[in-house]
Amino acid sequence: NRIHADKVDEVLEDWRDYKLAVPTYGAIILNQDVTKVLLVQGYWSKTSWGFPKGKVNEDEPPHVCAIREVYEETGYDISKRINPNDYLSQVINDQTSWLYLISGVPDDTNFSPKTKKEIRDIKWFPIASLPASKKEELPPQTDPRNPLNLTHNNLYMVIPFVRGLRKWLAARHKGPKMSDHGGR
Repeated sequence: NRIHADKVDEVLEDWRDYKLAVPTYGAIILNQDVTKVLLVQGYWSKTSWGFPKGKVNEDEPPHVCAIREVYEETGYDISKRINPNDYLSQVINDQTSWLYLISGVPDDTNFSPKTKKEIRDIKWFPIASLPASKKEELPPQTDPRNPLNLTHNNLYMVIPFVRGLRKWLAARHKGPKMSDHGGR
């Protein structure tokens, strides 16, 4: 067995590289008036919240992975709402995450994870309260705009997507507003 002892570090390093090389896909789910996003709390990390997502299976198309992972983690089927060209992507800790933008989900949707011991909690969170960087203020933990009492550390998987989400929302709301005023 000694023969393999010096290989352990190499094997662990290869495994780490492989794990990081496997991208994750999921969704940024927005409510009907696009004021809130759906966040999930991992079962093992009581402190961190993020968007529902997971690792892609071999030969699985990205949007199919997103549909599967979101369903596993929230019990919600995004397949009818997903646009494969409408996503934000970020590299966080050397791992690429693609999140498809899914809007119009009713606030009173009953979410419930389909997998055991993966998701501890699922909650809506106001977009206006999400910081786009560590420097940007988050409402105090006692503030009603911060219903989950979150800090920047709780949102480290969310913060990298906030700027892109705001841009997407702004671009999306430019169109209809102009036509409301007779195209001016």
